[in-house]
Amino acid sequence: MSLVDAQVRERRVLDEVIHLDARISVQREWLCLPAGPEGPPLAVERTVQLCGASAPPVILIHGFAQNRYTWRLSTRSLCGFLAARGHEVLNVELRGHGLSRDWGSPSALDFHDYVQDVGRVARRCAAPPFVVGHSLGGAVGIGLATSVPLRGLVHLAGVYGFASHNHTLRALAWLTRAWEPVLRRAPLRVRTRLAGRAR
Repeated sequence: MSLVDAQVRERRVLDEVIHLDARISVQREWLCLPAGPEGPPLAVERTVQLCGASAPPVILIHGFAQNRYTWRLSTRSLCGFLAARGHEVLNVELRGHGLSRDWGSPSALDFHDYVQDVGRVARRCAAPPFVVGHSLGGAVGIGLATSVPLRGLVHLAGVYGFASHNHTLRALAWLTRAWEPVLRRAPLRVRTRLAGRAR
């Protein structure tokens, strides 16, 4: 199984950490849904056991200002955990984040842009997927559930009306959009290796 129309940018066999000393060998692909009428380029990291997937797909959606590493730390990986149980794990990087940004995807102009992007992934799955979202990703999952058949939704600290009544967060969102041209030229990287070691 793989996403229809996705371009494979890279493929590797890796020894993935599930938790501390528990490990699994997985095949990881970095896929790009190309730009088109549905939206800009979108990066999806696909993880499966070497023997393939036998369980329904799971789409992982990170939170605001995060990326694919939300689900894969140096000593713990939800991607590896789910792959070990036979799932095809599709770790989406929302537009303007991580590899999606690196591959030419601009920042979202509206919350529904994120829902549309994850919908592109869900509709390309061979079977209705489970969706797991954190924070903004949880809200995206809720929005997605209104338009695409899902097998299930796990919502981790998801917000539905993000910043709608908080003037400080709305101002921060406005400033971020205003500064987008500057921020795109100076990609920000947050190292999580030390945080992953803290137990």
